Amino acid sequence: MELKEDLEDQYLEVLGGEKTMKRLLIILVVISMFLSACAGEKKVATEGEKTVKEKTENVLNEEIIYVKTEIVNTRNFSKTLSLPATIEPKEKIIVSSKINGTIENIFVDVGSKVEKEEKLCKIEDTIYRIQYEKADTAVKSAVNTLSSIKDYEEKDDMKFQGIELAESQYETAQISYDNIEKTYNRIMGLYSESAVSESDYESIKGQYDLAKKQLDLAIANLNQAKRNWKYNVEAAEIGLEAAENDYQLAKENLEYTDVSAPFSGIIAEKEVSIGENVGVGTTMFTLVNTDSMYANSGLSEKDVVMIKEGQRVMLNIDTLGNKTMEGSVVTISPIIDEESSTYPIKVLVENKDNDLKGGMFATIEIVVDSHEDAISVPKNAVINENGKYYVFIKNDEKAVKRLVKLGYSQEDYYEILEGLKEGETVIKAFNDKLEHGSIVKSK
Repeated sequence: MELKEDLEDQYLEVLGGEKTMKRLLIILVVISMFLSACAGEKKVATEGEKTVKEKTENVLNEEIIYVKTEIVNTRNFSKTLSLPATIEPKEKIIVSSKINGTIENIFVDVGSKVEKEEKLCKIEDTIYRIQYEKADTAVKSAVNTLSSIKDYEEKDDMKFQGIELAESQYETAQISYDNIEKTYNRIMGLYSESAVSESDYESIKGQYDLAKKQLDLAIANLNQAKRNWKYNVEAAEIGLEAAENDYQLAKENLEYTDVSAPFSGIIAEKEVSIGENVGVGTTMFTLVNTDSMYANSGLSEKDVVMIKEGQRVMLNIDTLGNKTMEGSVVTISPIIDEESSTYPIKVLVENKDNDLKGGMFATIEIVVDSHEDAISVPKNAVINENGKYYVFIKNDEKAVKRLVKLGYSQEDYYEILEGLKEGETVIKAFNDKLEHGSIVKSK
């Protein structure tokens, strides 16, 4: 304001004289210079603000990123084959009737636990008991017959009647022959010396020939008697064998009236009632042994060559809260199942707590390969970019992006085949701002 008043006063003075005009020109030059100086100061201030802003942005670009890290270590990895499986009892049998009859009593029901040879039911046995007793009597009679025939040979005073008669006839024939033979030999000697007549010789020779024939006949009769005795023994033995077979059949039929458990287990099904008539082959009970169970599955053509009988496996059962149990491969079919296009296998597992039930589903885990002391990193440290895998390494407070090659996967870790060394520090938790060269600090 004061400057404006001074200019007005000077203007009046200029109007008053030429000298004053010169002074006015000088003042105007001074004012122009002042205004230029002010404008220059404003321009300098603007450029300074721009420099400070750029410096601030650079500081922001070098922001510290806080991360979680882990020292690269080693662990054991394995390749596991997972297969779906169905659980079934190791032993399962349908107990059926072996005879015809009427159910008299039933001693078990579905769910009953039974021991081997324990009675399950009773079939009315009156007819079968009569048949058994009759067969038993027949065996005893056959034994006595055979014994009496054999006794003729073993005891001198109890010879078989046919043999005894034949022996008597043989002895008589032998004595007669011996006597006539002596006479015949004497007469034949005299006849050769013409000491006896031809008629006397022919007479004695006829007697001799007859005695010889009678002796031969007696021998033949004795041999036949002995053969007859042998035949009688054989016939008696056959009779005894037949009687024993009938007895055995009658005994088994009587025993079959008591229907028993062939092994210890649990009654899974009961299909008969008291008073029901059953025939041979009628289904009565289904018995299962759940102490051991089979997990049935199948192997593909490429996997079957990697699995061996006796190999240990792990079973995971979803319905039991992902309970894990150990088992072993007991059978691998040598031929492929056409329907499933797999080779059937059975895994045996002990059912100690009786948790496993027939029909349950399980997952079989079979280790087919293992790598020990392999480099590993947490799975949340690995980045997948277009099929390539990277990790960030913390090196001198900076993040270094590293290309790696993955191997097996185990729980929360990956096996690293290439790209890392044991002892390096890997960044396992970070935000999207992390990039190669970022300044990092561990939490």
